[in-house]
Amino acid sequence: MTERLRVAVIHALHDGIVSMYTGVGRVAANVVASFDQVRRATIPNAEVSLHLITTEYPPESPAYSLAVNRRSLSAVEAYDGTLVAVSTPRGCITCREIWGGPDRWRIAGVEAFDVAMGIAERYDRTFVFAHDIVFANLLNQLPRARGQNVRLIWIPHSTARIHRYGSLDGPREEIELEVAASINQDSRAYAGAIGGFMARHLERELGITRERIVAFANGLVVNRESYPIMTSNESAELLRSAGVPDSEPLVLFWGRAAPEKGVDILINAWKAVRSEAHLLVIASPETATSAFLQDVAEATRVLGHRATAVFHFDPVLPFAALSHPRTAVVVIPSRSEPCSLTAMEAKLYSRTGAFVTLLSAVDGLLEQAVLGGTIKAPLEPRMLAQAIDSALQLPVAKRREMAQRAHLSLSGWNFADNYSRGMRAVWESINDDVLLLS
Repeated sequence: MTERLRVAVIHALHDGIVSMYTGVGRVAANVVASFDQVRRATIPNAEVSLHLITTEYPPESPAYSLAVNRRSLSAVEAYDGTLVAVSTPRGCITCREIWGGPDRWRIAGVEAFDVAMGIAERYDRTFVFAHDIVFANLLNQLPRARGQNVRLIWIPHSTARIHRYGSLDGPREEIELEVAASINQDSRAYAGAIGGFMARHLERELGITRERIVAFANGLVVNRESYPIMTSNESAELLRSAGVPDSEPLVLFWGRAAPEKGVDILINAWKAVRSEAHLLVIASPETATSAFLQDVAEATRVLGHRATAVFHFDPVLPFAALSHPRTAVVVIPSRSEPCSLTAMEAKLYSRTGAFVTLLSAVDGLLEQAVLGGTIKAPLEPRMLAQAIDSALQLPVAKRREMAQRAHLSLSGWNFADNYSRGMRAVWESINDDVLLLS
């Protein structure tokens, strides 16, 4: 009887393992939730283990989540794996401090590589996924890896050049360009593209050869833990508890309080909105600079009773708003957006909703726009206000028709299917190389 191959799948993620604040955190939840499906679709005849590497969060950190930590521990235990945290300097409490800057990212990559290679020694084949910039430097350590039985895949969820509306983050780009060179020079390394825009960006802007780019497209894993189903009464009660009035149509923004998400553009635009409606802004502040957050908070305060701002991470409130029949417009006014999970989540809830989604025409949001199902959101405040007014004045039946059309476009954004396709491509390469050398 042939002995089954032992395979390790390792994901290094700075968020979503013991915290939940960003789109990367949602991807971490998707990795955990879809692992069995991806394993069966990709490597059905192997013995596959799941290992997670993250950054260390002290329990007193506001980013720390016992529930998320338990979910991750349960997953790795179910698949004979491990959960390891790379070190964080003492006294770091906030996400921004814990994730650090270029010096910390370089150290995190080295530490994560050592952990990953220690795991790889126990397996016949190993896949290592290094997500975003915090763990990108992991791939630059690849010359220290012996043998052909390992594949390292960098999955950037953004890059320094994508944030082009401000000054270029030189030290961050330096790491990214080093990683691009490592991928081009070593057949054991790949870049994983989270969408069509990112695939083109990696090739054109970072110079990664097309053959080294594999599609690991973003998507959703739909379950009640991540996306609760709510009645109108339940969603109304949650909105009331946040201070949202009952009497007016609702316009919704949720995301990080960061310039790239464009929340400041929306708040400025709201001053010129003429329609009777209420603006709800749910903006997680953990990655915001204090100056930007202060400006956004003050601008929202000036709007008075016409707007409600929630400046903390709330895992349920956005979905309460998306579930409520008074929600008429969702605005995603990003200045840059490689592949927005927020847009997908709006489409998910639009199945039974009657709201229009306004998307800025940038980057990966362009490929998430739906003809007749979404509306372009200009990034000039007065023009954005006009777009919001136009959406608010649509008949409910028309909004519902557009929402349902947007929902149907989700068929191409199934996380498990997309990751399975990417894994199969890398799996074939690792087996071809190992067989040639054996």
